[in-house]
Amino acid sequence: MLLSALLVTTMASTRAPSLGNGNHDEGKVINDAFYGPMYFPFLLVAIIDTLEVQRLRDIKQLGGTHYIYPTGVHTRFDHALGTCHITGLVLKILRERNSEIQDLLTKEVILSLEIAALCHDLGVGPFSRVYQDQFLSKIKGENWDSNENSVKVFERIVQKKRAVFEKNGIDEEKIKLIKYVIKGEVPPTDVENRFLYEMVRNRRNGIDCSTFDKILRDCYFVGVKSSFNYMRIVESAKICKVKKEYRLCLRYKEQLGVSALFDSSWALQSLVYTHKTTRAIEMMLAEAMEKADKHFGLFEARNDPEKLFKLTDFIFYKILHSDANPDSDPEMAAAKAILQRINERKLYQFCGQTSAVPKNQPSETEENKRPRTDTVDRDTALSRANENRMRQNELCRKVKNGILSGNKIKLPLVEDDIRVEVIAILYGKGRGDPLDAINFINREGKLVTRAATTHCRGSRGALSSSFYDEYIRVYSSDVGKDKKREITNRFYKWCLNNSYDVPVDMEKVPVENEFIEEELENSGADGATSR
Repeated sequence: MLLSALLVTTMASTRAPSLGNGNHDEGKVINDAFYGPMYFPFLLVAIIDTLEVQRLRDIKQLGGTHYIYPTGVHTRFDHALGTCHITGLVLKILRERNSEIQDLLTKEVILSLEIAALCHDLGVGPFSRVYQDQFLSKIKGENWDSNENSVKVFERIVQKKRAVFEKNGIDEEKIKLIKYVIKGEVPPTDVENRFLYEMVRNRRNGIDCSTFDKILRDCYFVGVKSSFNYMRIVESAKICKVKKEYRLCLRYKEQLGVSALFDSSWALQSLVYTHKTTRAIEMMLAEAMEKADKHFGLFEARNDPEKLFKLTDFIFYKILHSDANPDSDPEMAAAKAILQRINERKLYQFCGQTSAVPKNQPSETEENKRPRTDTVDRDTALSRANENRMRQNELCRKVKNGILSGNKIKLPLVEDDIRVEVIAILYGKGRGDPLDAINFINREGKLVTRAATTHCRGSRGALSSSFYDEYIRVYSSDVGKDKKREITNRFYKWCLNNSYDVPVDMEKVPVENEFIEEELENSGADGATSR
């Protein structure tokens, strides 16, 4: 009895100030593995308990990563709650420390941004990034913005809970604010208060509450060590006017702390998100989705919240346990066979990786080095993404055709034997130094230039001069070693003939002939290289 009372007292003492009706009994405390007890007022609880938000329980944050990192099974629901918690905490600290914005950061405005944080991922598809990056972008050739879909799903919640919204002071103006924050866009009519719209999703420099929770949570659950401490950044933050806009500024002495954020992001991308086996599994998931598309309407659902609402990671088991007959329904049977291969660990086999930039070509142009200091509108961002996707797809076709047309070593190859992809690993948001896009201030709150601060790039700076790296990866869809050897050797020869680096770990691939060793000796190559 005494222990129960102590636990209740301890949890109550850690609650954040209520932003609802002032009655803590109407809210809830939810315990989080990383943050501990998190308090949510009545309106947020009402939103959490909608089917739209509860759907996120069935979508893993890291797609197919849990097949490689078994503890990486946290969900978009966990991330939504954590982002909401951090957003409220950060805004309350900023309100206390910035007298000039205290009138702006009313409890209704703070509550609105917490709602945006809670709902910012409502529009994601099955297996998170697999649906958007692999299925829609690479297979269907579609540039899709899940943020727009999140807004559409949020509108469904507003229709259901309008009376509760109005009771808590969330009127039409606040709902418009929430929608802009979810999209990460700044309306032309309120550019002065830019920091509000960049609090949850910051397209300019990546310093936002969603990124904070994503990095912390992903590192925690997959076991990647991180020195990033979001509270040090928050403690050094101040809202200052920059170019007639209120922006989030950081003390210049916290550059190392900010670098720790980008170091952790780069480590997650390198070790987890783009792990060679993770990518093989996610390619297989996307191909299974493509073959089962006509049964579940996966492609049509991208712009239809009603249909997408019914799609979660459980589609895996719907396909796997289907009674598809190879004669009557060959596509569904093929999708089932792919998922069975995943469960039985008969995966696409990694054959090699090399830099996507030829040795005789500069790794970075002046345009690539230019830091992203300003946001771009949605149409421009989608246009750039489409251009990048087309460029990467063309490079994949070039590599695949080169392998197929290469001289046969032992076995003939067909197109379906080979999988090629181009992966990108970013240190920050853009291709330049992310710290250049952050506004730093001194002790007096005055802006300082990077030249006046210590040039800090974190551990990544010791490993590469680039903030954006692209790699070509080649896989064999066959589980046999012979096909893998054939593809590996042909890819190696293609790299030599086209002035690309020797594929990573190529000299370790067991071969029955002396082709690789002879080529290494003749070319003077000294083994695997990477950028």
